Amino acid sequence: MTNRTPRIIAVIVSLSGVLVMLGWIFDVTFLKSILPDFVTMKFITAFCFVLCGAELYFTARVVEDGSGWDSLILLFNNFLVALIMLSLVIALFFGIETGLEDLFVQEPVGAINTVVPGRPAFLSAVNFILISLVSSLSLFGRGRSVRFINILGAAVAAVGGVAVVGYLFDIPALYYNISEISTAMALNTAILFVLLGSGFYMIRGGDGLNQG
Repeated sequence: MTNRTPRIIAVIVSLSGVLVMLGWIFDVTFLKSILPDFVTMKFITAFCFVLCGAELYFTARVVEDGSGWDSLILLFNNFLVALIMLSLVIALFFGIETGLEDLFVQEPVGAINTVVPGRPAFLSAVNFILISLVSSLSLFGRGRSVRFINILGAAVAAVGGVAVVGYLFDIPALYYNISEISTAMALNTAILFVLLGSGFYMIRGGDGLNQG
């Protein structure tokens, strides 16, 4: 089984998203933000991590054996994540709210390093859109597309990695904290992007392509 590790990562990412959602529902601070003085992972972000974990899992399956049902599930997930995050990016540029920000739970005004309550960082939204693009590539054959999946996966991991470094060295600009413009990327969000991107980077074609 060539893609066992990406599938394990996929399950970890999805379960982590579920834990953060439970953190919001039951108001458990360390599940939402790890530390009380850190920005929270937004509920909609956690929800998209659940979906993107599934995207990684089914991308690995599609690349390996090209199952039809896996492709259909992947298409649905990709469309939903892209639609949610494109809506939030457009809302950011036009200075409006979509309603997605507080669709499930409501974050109080004045939350730490948060411009619009409930709205994720701009680069978090971009990363989710990129992930949807990455997983969609698996639907177009298992040859050259696998290399693009690996490259774009590395890009997703790098965006998260820069934010992690920002937290380690207390450099707000590195975790994309732009006052009055963009909410900071949460530390747990950044870590999950590193995992998720690494999972896509490790995907290998089941027919022997892209090996070595």
